Amino acid sequence: MRSGIVSFGHAGLRALLAVALMAILSVPMTRESAAQEPGGRYRVLVVPMESSQLDRRFGEKVADEISERLEDFTTHAPVPEREFKRALKQYDVDEDELDAIKARQLANLMGAQVVFYGTIVAQGGSFEARAGFIDVKTGDEVPVPPVRIPDRSDESVDLMAEAAIQAFEEQVRFVRAQQFCAEYVGSQQPENAIRNCNEALS
Repeated sequence: MRSGIVSFGHAGLRALLAVALMAILSVPMTRESAAQEPGGRYRVLVVPMESSQLDRRFGEKVADEISERLEDFTTHAPVPEREFKRALKQYDVDEDELDAIKARQLANLMGAQVVFYGTIVAQGGSFEARAGFIDVKTGDEVPVPPVRIPDRSDESVDLMAEAAIQAFEEQVRFVRAQQFCAEYVGSQQPENAIRNCNEALS
């Protein structure tokens, strides 16, 4: 009869070391469970991007598009726009004065776990979007890679929304793989643990 000790080999050892490392890291988007949507989805407040140099309406369109795409997530759900507008009035906040800190504070008051915030600045003959998803509790951020915006067209709206959702989706997949990795290690399923640890690392 063999002992209960499993030999993981070099690949398994690296994966398990990764688990130990990730266990001490603060991972955004996962730690807060209060005020979740029905079904256990985390609430995401999508603040319209500050885009006065391009067109204010552009930032609102981007927020609408991101919110619509978040509806397809099984783990997260957007805060309804009407709830956002109501909170601005309730807490006497001017939307034009929202920065990353104030947006995070407002999201906290609304019971959201994540807030999307971004700005658009002029860059030569075009514009550059800088944005990210911020964990309300920890302040950790999942940055969206800078996006070059040529104009205020619907194609530019789609370009920005796609970049934001892709960055957020990759983070969600990482968190999911990390959790499965830890669970499989705890239940002594080395092959599944290694596969999910490697996916998290990638």
